[in-house]
Amino acid sequence: MRTQLDIQRTVEAIQSALAADGATPIRELDQVADDYAQACSELNRRLRECHDLLRRGLRSEAIQQAEIEPNLLDMAVALDFPERAQWCEWLKHSARTVPPELRIDAAAEINAAYAQEEPLAALLARHRLAALGRSPLSQRIGILRKIAQADPGNPVWQDDLRTYEKGRHKQLQAEAETAARKKDVATLDRLETELRDSAWLVPPDGALVQRTVATASRLRQANAREELKTLEQDLTAAFSAFDVERGRALRGRWQACAAIAELAPDDSLAVLAAPALEWLAAQDQQEQTQAGYSRAVAELELALDENAAREYLERRYHELLRFERGAPELLELRYRQRFGSLELAASRRNKLWLTGIAAGVLAVGGLSGFWINRRLAETQVAETQAVLKKL
Repeated sequence: MRTQLDIQRTVEAIQSALAADGATPIRELDQVADDYAQACSELNRRLRECHDLLRRGLRSEAIQQAEIEPNLLDMAVALDFPERAQWCEWLKHSARTVPPELRIDAAAEINAAYAQEEPLAALLARHRLAALGRSPLSQRIGILRKIAQADPGNPVWQDDLRTYEKGRHKQLQAEAETAARKKDVATLDRLETELRDSAWLVPPDGALVQRTVATASRLRQANAREELKTLEQDLTAAFSAFDVERGRALRGRWQACAAIAELAPDDSLAVLAAPALEWLAAQDQQEQTQAGYSRAVAELELALDENAAREYLERRYHELLRFERGAPELLELRYRQRFGSLELAASRRNKLWLTGIAAGVLAVGGLSGFWINRRLAETQVAETQAVLKKL
């Protein structure tokens, strides 16, 4: 049975042959092709067996089957190397037997079974796969941090993590120097984020962090200033063409770049762009005023349509006059007519009210006079009775 080392050697031989571009002897290529095809067939057979076990609900048995050397997932990672498609295409063009497609979906099921069976085991499998696949050190550190978090009682993970982090520090310094030399702002931004990560057990050197941050900031400012030069010309052209929409789109980018470049108000670029920016601000104000005026007109029209009360109607009218443009002629006429009818109705109500009050006063006065006369008559009768009684 093939070992993992045999499979790895076969894959490396294929990669070397592809890189050599025809320099490898045909006999060696035939042997490598046969070895690789047989390994792919063996992998698919084992994947099918594990797949069947999983379908029968035998997850533990499937994992045990996958753990048989060579480890099934390690084998899948090795055989599914990045140049596989190129290798298969070469075999096809050279009339050789193309290896079968790998059942990567079944490998994914096995990986999911690991996760369900034991979270730590799944992390260890990922860690092993990352090591075999020569994954970037930053990715392997991320996996190892999760392992250390899931298994805090094992100090080995902490020790390994410190070793990995120290190695990554050296890589970061070299990558930062290369990115600075190439003026690669995107890479510097990514490195800055990684350096500022709070998850480090061994924090990066402070000088490296400061140098990376300063270099990234300086390059961002320089790039932003270069872009501002182009934006100023485009803004001025939009101003000359009275292209408001394009001017506004450019203004948004201008503001973002100006913030990055820390552009001062008296900077030469700011002075050159000022007329276009002031024109856009005036256009904004004009449109806002027009929108407010249109809204006030619509509200007055709605109040007239709904026969609103006089106080509300008058309030809407004065709100419209606040824009110092006056109401549209037809709307002004409608308002005057409606307001006049409301005034007339109010005047009639007032007259009726006053008439009612006067009638009420007269009625009350009449009743009062009748009551007083009656009391006087009763008093006179009582006095007369008293005199007669004495007589």
